[in-house]
Amino acid sequence: MKNNFKKGFVVPLLLGIIALLVIGGGIYIYQNRKAEAPTVVDTGTQQTNAQTPPVNTQTDNSNWKTYTNTKYGFEIKYSERVSSNVVNSELINFYYDTSEMKKILGAGLIKDNRILTISVMNNNDNLDIETWTKQTDITGFPTKSIKQIKFNGVDAVEKVSGEYNDNWITVNIGKNLKVYSLLYYKYGVPEMDLILNQILSTFKFTK
Repeated sequence: MKNNFKKGFVVPLLLGIIALLVIGGGIYIYQNRKAEAPTVVDTGTQQTNAQTPPVNTQTDNSNWKTYTNTKYGFEIKYSERVSSNVVNSELINFYYDTSEMKKILGAGLIKDNRILTISVMNNNDNLDIETWTKQTDITGFPTKSIKQIKFNGVDAVEKVSGEYNDNWITVNIGKNLKVYSLLYYKYGVPEMDLILNQILSTFKFTK
């Protein structure tokens, strides 16, 4: 009778101990796994510093015309749909074919069929190009931004001017107490911007 009582008491006790061990082990494993779980980051809302890929300006310009400025030592190429007007060695305008421009932009968007002006100005005080740019205004529009850039591998300063959605771009390059300034209007229309970028990519110094 006593043996049966002991057996009846021991069995439930063992079962209780086993149950406690199982529960305790489960809690321990759960806590460890939770601690080791990686933090999930929503990459859709993360800010990155990735730069916008550059516009592809490669084109066959073997048949393009070339304007060469022997006095100040630079040249630029332009397509058959562009004409040049050389006012003098310090001021050269380039005009795009008006009918073609209307096809791309529509008559209402055309500011001027002059798509590029290159001017050479004095920098007699030998100012750094950013200071010169801040002190010199050739557009007559409020300044939106000024920043240092690389233009065809050359150090330059880009100034954005205009009112509301207008964006007049001036690229200034300093050399030999002169400032070489390229002024153009950025329409924000991919086809027109590509044409202009292809022309700008051919600008280079020859001496």
